[in-house]
Amino acid sequence: FSAPVRLRDRLTDADLAVLLAHDPDSFNRWEAGQRLAARGLLRQVAAAHAGKSMELPAILADAWRRILADEDLDPSLAAHALVLPDEEVLAEEMSPPDPVALRRARLWTERSLAKALAPALWARLRAYRRDGAYQPAPAQIGPRRLRNRCLDLLGALDLADVRAAAWATGRKSANGQTVSGKISAPSFAPRFGT
Repeated sequence: FSAPVRLRDRLTDADLAVLLAHDPDSFNRWEAGQRLAARGLLRQVAAAHAGKSMELPAILADAWRRILADEDLDPSLAAHALVLPDEEVLAEEMSPPDPVALRRARLWTERSLAKALAPALWARLRAYRRDGAYQPAPAQIGPRRLRNRCLDLLGALDLADVRAAAWATGRKSANGQTVSGKISAPSFAPRFGT
């Protein structure tokens, strides 16, 4: 075969959700999540093209909720699993590609997921506690990555609490960077329209 090879299978959304939640192989879990999200996003674009309103796929929200609740899951894997597929990857599934519709669908879906999962995102965000000095070690990298991903998702909601948490995270960082006490918290422009 010459790369890339695309295999077509008969896995349903429910099958992908089970793989995302339970497959023992980390890559397979991530791949199942990407495929499940890609299907949902492409449906959002199709709905927009048909003049219909977008609806958050309940199976995707449930799958992400399970990832957030799974405290035994490697935090780095959880952080990567909570990222929607890139628009470039999605465009390869469309003929012709519609980058504007893809961007709108991706942003809308991310914001909708953040709304639906806000309590779980806040819980994971608050659960992270750094013990000891900053170290670029896996024991700290994974939880830090998951915490930052939760903060990024919550940022889609443009709430004052999220802006304050983001600012506090930056000010308290101990990765060798110094943040001056004279800098005031910036005002953030909303990432999304109303």
